[in-house]
Amino acid sequence: MPKPTDDGKTWTFKIRDGVKWHDGSPLTRSMLPRAQEVAHPGPGVLSAREPYFVMVDKIEAPDASTVVFKLKFATSAFLPALADPFAYIYKKEIPRSRSALYEKT
Repeated sequence: MPKPTDDGKTWTFKIRDGVKWHDGSPLTRSMLPRAQEVAHPGPGVLSAREPYFVMVDKIEAPDASTVVFKLKFATSAFLPALADPFAYIYKKEIPRSRSALYEKT
């Protein structure tokens, strides 16, 4: 489990080697666009989980196996929000239209 840095405002997660999606393709930072959509959906897109991620300023991927969450403020609510079973993400190759998470307004 990572420890936060920057007074609790930066969380760096390393993706373990060998972790795969359901189809056998490797889990890499390719999940980043979907994680960003859950935290901060674009115009006309709803995310039921957006309020849970109000503390997230940005999500970055400095390399293929690292995801960094930069928070606006330190909070103990971040990890529970991330661990919520309904805050799951899809591969970027799966169209939003096939996902139950997103609906057009």
